[in-house]
Amino acid sequence: MDETGKIPALEGREALRALAGAARIIHRFIPGDMSFAVIEGDTYIAYVPGRTININRKPGDRLAEASAGSRCMKEKRPIVKEFGKEESPFGIPYIAHSMPVFDAAGEAVGCVILAENVERQNSIRETSETLRATTSQIVWKVLLPEALPGIVAGLTISFVSLTGYSAMAGAIGGGGLGDLGIRYGYQRFLPDIMLAVVVVLIFFVQAIQSLGDWAVRRLSHR
Repeated sequence: MDETGKIPALEGREALRALAGAARIIHRFIPGDMSFAVIEGDTYIAYVPGRTININRKPGDRLAEASAGSRCMKEKRPIVKEFGKEESPFGIPYIAHSMPVFDAAGEAVGCVILAENVERQNSIRETSETLRATTSQIVWKVLLPEALPGIVAGLTISFVSLTGYSAMAGAIGGGGLGDLGIRYGYQRFLPDIMLAVVVVLIFFVQAIQSLGDWAVRRLSHR
């Protein structure tokens, strides 16, 4: 601060060193998952990694010749470069923002580089592109095929449960196999009929369950 109370504007190498000194404070104010680097000439003077973006640089390390930071200083303009998952050294897609810093003579003496993880943004973008389909297309071609395995599994459980309930209903006059087992097998002490009813019920339940499991496997996309 000067005698008039104004804070003088920093340029060139002074600005770079001020940014390097405040790098960790600046990084706290950066939203999202980003790394923050300050380069003077072709040398890192500060590097703060993001949560998933970390190239393990330290003060004194050299800037790669073909990097976005090197380009922005040579071309004297901001450079924004997107890296896909395949070419990314982190295994995730990211965008590098490089901004040159100039001295009083207009020469680029360094730069600031922000590298941002854009995996979540790409996922949202892909979802948005998918949602351009009509409602009927989304329902019939996306939602229903994905939900079918769960629907079939739920119907299988329902049919198995209904079989059990129908057998129990025979005890109160509901008819069916349950009634046959209770009246002829249990009340008349005919164990062979009782056993036959139980075997038929087990076979029927197992057949429904097996058929349902097979259908779920066929419809599942996993």
